[in-house]
Amino acid sequence: LGRSSIYRQRASSKHRWLLVNGTNRQHLAPYIASLRARAERESSSDLLLFLHPDLYLPDTFEEELLLSVQRLNHIDPNWAVAGFFGVPLDWSPEPSSPWSRPRVVGRGGDHYGRYTMGWSNVTAVQCVDETALLLRTRRGQFGGAGASPGFDAALPSASRIWLGGTGTVLEGLAQGRRSYVLGVDVLHQMKDILDSPSEDRHRFIDERRWQAVHKFSSAGSTIMHATAMSYMSEKYLRSKRVDLKRVFAQNCDFGPTSWRDEMAALEGPVPVDPVWLQFALRQRAPR
Repeated sequence: LGRSSIYRQRASSKHRWLLVNGTNRQHLAPYIASLRARAERESSSDLLLFLHPDLYLPDTFEEELLLSVQRLNHIDPNWAVAGFFGVPLDWSPEPSSPWSRPRVVGRGGDHYGRYTMGWSNVTAVQCVDETALLLRTRRGQFGGAGASPGFDAALPSASRIWLGGTGTVLEGLAQGRRSYVLGVDVLHQMKDILDSPSEDRHRFIDERRWQAVHKFSSAGSTIMHATAMSYMSEKYLRSKRVDLKRVFAQNCDFGPTSWRDEMAALEGPVPVDPVWLQFALRQRAPR
């Protein structure tokens, strides 16, 4: 983020920036819920945009974002939350073929490559990636239909992992409101790689991919994901507050009776069985 012109020139910007230097290893769900409340108190904006520090925003970012929000407000004035990467609302696995639809859509890119989406640059989704969350407040023209759903402080999370982009979208659906991915060009964890010598880029991309695999396949991450998915399943699917047979995030999915963590190559029951899960993780560990 620090390499983005819009960030470097923030002192003269018409937008207000609230910078947070780390979370002191607090669990993210209650921390971000309190951060949002603080942002609402200290800002008079119609919209709030939460950004990860590892996002790069090109010089076209502000113009593209405002155009996308105007288009979104025309398509669905009751929208709940928006982001820049996510899984389409009607996506589910299908037999592999040249015409298979991508699981994750957007206009930006990361170490897995560039994403694509429909020509409208507005796609309804069942989850948004937490790298960027666009929320509407109760003020102004974007607040007329009501503020975006609140962040659930009780959603199981860790100090570095949080499925709030899924939980908030599901809360919106429970209220009869859809959430969307906007076609805005951003780079996630890639600006430093693209600025490096060309002969080093493939090695850096591979290293970053392995870092992600290690992070999300660890025992702690698996337990947190399983617990969070089970929590959301019971809150939204088993209670029938949301009419979906299964919810698909980027690397995991869950239904009324089971959850699956693809990075950890594990699946289990809802409600989560912590004793079985601990046993499965010990069995998986190298000997």
